[in-house]
Amino acid sequence: MESIRQYWKRTDKVYLLLCIFSSVMAVTALSSWAAKQGNGFAVDEITGQITGLGDYRRAAVQAGAALIGLVIAVLLALIVFGVFARGIFTSGKTTTEHAQRELHTYAEQHETSLADYPDALVQLYARNPDARDFVRDYPKKKDLTPTIDLSNLSGSKTVPLLLQWDERWGYREYNESIIGLAGCGPTCLSMATIYLTGDTTKDPLWMCRFAEQNQFNVPGSGSKWALISEGGRMLGLDVTQIPLDKDRIYRNLDVGNPIIVVVGPGDFTTDGHFLVLELLEKVFFRVAQLARGLNNK
Repeated sequence: MESIRQYWKRTDKVYLLLCIFSSVMAVTALSSWAAKQGNGFAVDEITGQITGLGDYRRAAVQAGAALIGLVIAVLLALIVFGVFARGIFTSGKTTTEHAQRELHTYAEQHETSLADYPDALVQLYARNPDARDFVRDYPKKKDLTPTIDLSNLSGSKTVPLLLQWDERWGYREYNESIIGLAGCGPTCLSMATIYLTGDTTKDPLWMCRFAEQNQFNVPGSGSKWALISEGGRMLGLDVTQIPLDKDRIYRNLDVGNPIIVVVGPGDFTTDGHFLVLELLEKVFFRVAQLARGLNNK
């Protein structure tokens, strides 16, 4: 139902009605014209029985009208289905233009300006509904330095889920950007470190500074894989790089070893992205998506 509501909300109602009206008028006009083209068959004037082909124009135009009407109906259905499908598969997402309008309205109501939002944050707002509060609060909270206390995560039996756009650290600088946009690698390593060592001081902000100090970052981009391999060892973790083999992956997850992976554009991200894998059951594992705040099975 939510997908249908999203579809109906986003569909241009005027455009849809114009399509329907144009289709009906086209078929009506062609049918009316066909009715004036004479009889399609020769008939006996007394019995009314068909004796052969007469003026074929009416029959031809009627057939043409039906065909054109069918084509228009199919095109209309494709248009409607396309919008409907987008409503299903992008439920909760919005366009950049829509995001700009929403942020502009929000900014006016809170004495800020749309110009205060970097383009990258507008894009994050458009593609990730869970990050919208983080984006909205950016102008007023970007210079704050709240206390970070993750002591409640000490001794966690599962890998803690930390979001790179958590307001406690997400606005802080990293890689000529902010952690909320570029800090997925350090956030993943923070999650694994807290889980394996219980050291909750190694929060994402600490890990970003660690990455910069040891040149594991790529200015203007993200983090090097060396942050995980070399940086993990520097933090006292037993880091082993394994091949992309399903059995090896499941064996490691089965004994409680979290796996950090880096992926390219695809199902999880529009850019490169670090993810943490953790086994939930024998046949499912959790993918902690730091930039989306989702747990997928």
